[in-house]
Amino acid sequence: KRKKKAMEQTPKTNPQDMSSAAFLNSISEEKIGFFPKVEATQSQGAYLKVSAIGSAYPNPLKIRILGAFIDDSMIEGWRAFNTSGMPMRKKTKDEIDLNQLGKNNFGQDERPVKFWAFPVFVYKENNVQICEIHQVGLMRELERLGNDRNWGDPRQYDISIMKTGSGNRTAYQVTPSQQQFPQEHVDAVGKAINQIDLQKLFVNEDPFLTSPNDA
Repeated sequence: KRKKKAMEQTPKTNPQDMSSAAFLNSISEEKIGFFPKVEATQSQGAYLKVSAIGSAYPNPLKIRILGAFIDDSMIEGWRAFNTSGMPMRKKTKDEIDLNQLGKNNFGQDERPVKFWAFPVFVYKENNVQICEIHQVGLMRELERLGNDRNWGDPRQYDISIMKTGSGNRTAYQVTPSQQQFPQEHVDAVGKAINQIDLQKLFVNEDPFLTSPNDA
């Protein structure tokens, strides 16, 4: 009841009229459509690899997503590795030249996979990193939350990602928790978000506009 009353008293805000820092502490009334439907089918800054959960990161890993598709602060595209092992990221699958691709870690022909990329705040390390995911199961978990009227905009709550299994049996479980973003990090995180240009990933350039120390 207290939660419902608080939400009723919160005025509707327009994300375009707000700074990134201010938006972290706003409450969105539109609770659906923050993620597209999922089909079955190195640089200066820090990158979060969810596959490293359980090794380089704690399991589960608590983060706050800092982007959304509704304002292009999250992007989606296609990624594949060329014969030199370097990633190629394009907005559409057809833009990737299959003749430039090599073999994957299993000795099979490399093929493009859909990816999402977005900035996140990693609580364990108290910094902003770029998270890139291609795991369909994890995408579906985020899609489920983004289309749930009780959750919606991923910038408004924390999520904990738990990894189970290994290899082709790896699975990810996402648990949301509704809480206010720590005030002591709001200003720094807002500045860090403004120093990231995810579109540069599509042209193989550094998406971090300044050094990670500034962020």
